[in-house]
Amino acid sequence: MKTFLPWSAWLVLITAFGSVRPACHAAMYAVEAGDILIANFRGGGGTVVRINPVTGIQYTLGTFLAPTDLVLAPSGKLYISEWVGTIKCLNLADGSISIVNSSPATTLSQLWGLTMGPTGELFTTSGSGHRVLKVDPDTGTETLVSAGNELLLPTGIEVLDAGHLAVASLLNNKVISVALADGSQAVLSQTGASLDQPWGVAVFGADVYVGAHDSKFLQRITGGAVSTVAALAGTPFGIGADASGALVVGLSGGVNGPYGLARVSPQGATLSTYTGGSIGEATGVEVAAFSVAADAGPNLPPQVAPIADRTINEGALLAFTAIAIDSGWPPQNVVFSLRAGAPAGAAITADGRFTWTPTVFQGPGVYDITVDATDDGVPPLAGSATFTVTVNDVAGPDYTIATSVSPSGAGSTTGGGSYFSGASVTVAAVPGAGYLFVDWTEGGVPVSVSPSYTFIAAANRTLTANFTEPISVHVPSGETAFGECFRVTGPQLLDVSGGYMATMLEGNAGSLADMQFTLALDAKGTIAGSGTAMLALGTPSELGLLAFDVAGKAASLRKSQGTVRVTLAFKRFRCIEPLRRCSGSLAAVLELTNRGEGLIGTIKGAVSVSGLGKLVVPVGPFMPALEAPPPANDDWVLATNGVCDGRKEYGTATITLANGRTFDFTLSGAYSAARRTASRRLKGTGTARGISFAGTAVDTGAEPLPYLSLKGKLLGQTVVFTGLAPRLVTRAELSDILRVHDADITECESETGYSAVIDYRAVSPSGTLPGGSLRLTGPEGTETALIEEDLCAEGELEACELDAHAFGFRLAYPLHGPYAGWKVTFMLADAEGFAASATLPVDNPEVATPKNGLKLEVRQTAPLVVEPDGAVGFPFCLTAVDDNHALSGGSLMIKGPYGTAVLPLGGPFCAADPFLSCDADAGMLRVADTYYLHGPQTAWAVTFVVVNELGARAALKVLVPNPLKRLTVRAAQIGIAEPVPGAEPAVRCAFSLEIRDPDAALAGGTITRTIGRDRADVTIGNDLCAQLGGLQCTRDDGLIWLVKDDAVAAKRGVPLKVTVVNALGKRATATMVVR
Repeated sequence: MKTFLPWSAWLVLITAFGSVRPACHAAMYAVEAGDILIANFRGGGGTVVRINPVTGIQYTLGTFLAPTDLVLAPSGKLYISEWVGTIKCLNLADGSISIVNSSPATTLSQLWGLTMGPTGELFTTSGSGHRVLKVDPDTGTETLVSAGNELLLPTGIEVLDAGHLAVASLLNNKVISVALADGSQAVLSQTGASLDQPWGVAVFGADVYVGAHDSKFLQRITGGAVSTVAALAGTPFGIGADASGALVVGLSGGVNGPYGLARVSPQGATLSTYTGGSIGEATGVEVAAFSVAADAGPNLPPQVAPIADRTINEGALLAFTAIAIDSGWPPQNVVFSLRAGAPAGAAITADGRFTWTPTVFQGPGVYDITVDATDDGVPPLAGSATFTVTVNDVAGPDYTIATSVSPSGAGSTTGGGSYFSGASVTVAAVPGAGYLFVDWTEGGVPVSVSPSYTFIAAANRTLTANFTEPISVHVPSGETAFGECFRVTGPQLLDVSGGYMATMLEGNAGSLADMQFTLALDAKGTIAGSGTAMLALGTPSELGLLAFDVAGKAASLRKSQGTVRVTLAFKRFRCIEPLRRCSGSLAAVLELTNRGEGLIGTIKGAVSVSGLGKLVVPVGPFMPALEAPPPANDDWVLATNGVCDGRKEYGTATITLANGRTFDFTLSGAYSAARRTASRRLKGTGTARGISFAGTAVDTGAEPLPYLSLKGKLLGQTVVFTGLAPRLVTRAELSDILRVHDADITECESETGYSAVIDYRAVSPSGTLPGGSLRLTGPEGTETALIEEDLCAEGELEACELDAHAFGFRLAYPLHGPYAGWKVTFMLADAEGFAASATLPVDNPEVATPKNGLKLEVRQTAPLVVEPDGAVGFPFCLTAVDDNHALSGGSLMIKGPYGTAVLPLGGPFCAADPFLSCDADAGMLRVADTYYLHGPQTAWAVTFVVVNELGARAALKVLVPNPLKRLTVRAAQIGIAEPVPGAEPAVRCAFSLEIRDPDAALAGGTITRTIGRDRADVTIGNDLCAQLGGLQCTRDDGLIWLVKDDAVAAKRGVPLKVTVVNALGKRATATMVVR
């Protein structure tokens, strides 16, 4: 987070005192003005990194323990917060690190945000107690500023003004203004778009910027109104603002990345991106407002760690990473290279990754290789290390890789054969007709789930490619996903937003005025803005500096189609100079036909300055000029993304102006298959709220080419067009859903695997294919492929067709998990950059969820654990699935007879709680653990409750019998019963059965299982498991544990009853209703 002194103040200082960057700045400065500073919470090795915004070169400033945020003080000290509760100070002058809150009495923990207040004190946010605290940077003294109330897991923090802080409250989707004087709270985000788990906060002028953590948007709060600035490529964390008002946002793809940074303009355009190197999950981002000098001594060369000599065979890969230490301060960039004379094929990357695979012509031989490491100090210096590689001559292949197929005839494999040691091997599995690939196994152990498996030859291996005949579970919905792109060349939508300059505005008696102002045109045509004016008044002329506000309207000119009339009122003139009073107003009427010609019109009015005089403009010409160059043309683009079920259409639409500004809409309509016509309505959201369009789309010919007619008003301008041909059209339709493999019910982490068979087609009436790219986004992540002429010839896409006007294929997309549905998005961009996106909903007919979208399942995974002290452990697997994908917040509650544990979801949930296993994301929570109970009860009730961040709730109560009190039986269903093929409505389910006997009398007796009218009796003996079979079976004199998947009931709702009689004649019964 930035310090309180704003960018404008730093610019004044630099203007007053001159440049602060000498020519040899690389050796002089630890940080330079404009550098991006980040704190890597994870993924970057806990480092704090400096990034040159122009070159992207990275410098590691230090390593910390889970750093979460950072702030640069005017003193040249960099303060870093650590999640564990420590605030550290990095002295950029000499690189030393000290602890601010070193007192053992510190109350800080779970720190997320850090900023510096108006008088140099530090302010931090703590997830422990939902607090905002003030910390003295010199003494470490901690003072509570505010806690609780509207603060629910506070994260990002920034100075809002001299008396207030802006704090992101993650779990209740708000940004809170906290008063420094008394800690009082007020909600900043009140109207407009909803905030979505704001994390980082940045303040620039009157705007507050936050990141929508789950939906991946950059959002802006102005005067309490929330608007969306840009869609981001990852989950946003830390945010910092630079001198131009551009925002630098830390982006994350999840626990394992990818990670990066994006620099985004206030208008939403991506200006630059930074990835790789030491960039991790940047929860803290700061843009340096000034340079900090380092106490740099003479530059020292990097020290390259000794590299051991190697002996390898021909054809074997030699790879290692060279290490160099540059102990100088400030940190310098070290680049590795190989000195002349290195063998052919040997290479080293700039960051030290060495690779070489000697050919058969390079052995036998001995090679001396020198690695150089050069810094960028003044002057640049280098260190080196030399090592020797001995290459052995290899007479023939070392290892045999054998492949086979299971079941026989289900497919084929390639890649088997003889290989030299160290050679790269790739085996590939191709399924036959009616089969799908499952995995590669070796000795029955899975080694890869990818059809293409690559490894290094190091031993003889026998690999089996496993295939399966999938089961179709598709229930046709008749839905087709569509995406369309229309390029509109007229009527034009002209946006007058931007910065303007008007010079030499002439008034009475030789008075002159220069004006500089900014206009913002909203969706409804209302204009707001502000500016400054310099008036030359009197004889001799004296100068007056004034500020003013602008208000106005934009509307289509009826008599001249395509022309916009703009009326502006310049009012509330006020003197910037003290002891002067200003008043007056100016009114302008202008017209705009295209952005290239600019605004042209007249202005009139009067402005007076006390002691100087009055500027009077009767009626004069007025032609304000744009400060930035206008776009090349005024064309705009309408893109739709929706679903049609044969009767209705629904989805979204976006209008993108020539200057990059976007407006979002919801799309709805009715479709007539007989007439191939859809009536459509677009209703504005976000910045387009209150705007609507109505029209029709008519399909023509064999291809889906909807000619669009539309009528409405945007930016105050009337839009009417008929029969507009699409630039690009895409369609995606679900052909089938195949169940590839069932979940292993004995494993908590196992999931059912599916394959969605999707038919996709794109049509380009303009003939701009091949060219461009196709991006596929789904639960498996994002993949991008270039649409090249030989794409279909590569054979990876089934039924692939590609020419200048059309592109189509069939795709089997892998899906998994107990979700009720998934979404798969196809984004196609043609050779000229026009894009159309289609999002296909894929419903899972085998999973049903409650109306609130949140489903909870808890099952026992092993026999009850009886400890020597009498405690009883209940091993369980908890799975919560949320179709709303809102489990990034909320809570998990476990309530037992002796207390309640409430664990907040989101953030480092799995890392913060010591579960045996844990996996959590926005859509699913899976926890495996053992819950311990004790006491004299015959049974205990344990309640599990999951609440998502939307407030949806799912609860489940489990009754755990006490195995130490008496003979107990517990039967529990696993998963949902499935129909028995050919015997519906009969169903079959899996279940677990546990029998406990404190008398240890299970050496004999009987087990009777009854389902409806079906009854089966089994005699308990040493061969019990052989009689019962099952996936798991254990028996001794005190315990019987059984997991089976063959309980068949005539229909759902039928009870399964298990009665046990032990060798002493004692009886116990359990009943389970098949659901």
